[in-house]
Amino acid sequence: MLSKKEEKELEQWKRMKSIGKKKYIWFNGIIKWGLPMAISMTIVLQMLDDGISLYSLSNQNFMRRLIINLIVFPLGGYVTATILWRKLEIKFDV
Repeated sequence: MLSKKEEKELEQWKRMKSIGKKKYIWFNGIIKWGLPMAISMTIVLQMLDDGISLYSLSNQNFMRRLIINLIVFPLGGYVTATILWRKLEIKFDV
């Protein structure tokens, strides 16, 4: 007998599985989480360091930080989505 939480996880897993692993990882891990986090964290860090102005959003420090974040956060989203997929696959497909 599954608890309410486990039933919810099972339904979530069924939806995820119907999408497919690659699409789930790309959409949820990279596009839905990684890219917004990269952009928002870049802006927040820029605000904390130099403040926000039109010039500060086009300077070299901001662009360097944006490029690094556009690599790091989508990569983190990819890893996180892959781990979640494997965890639910082991839990519900065994």
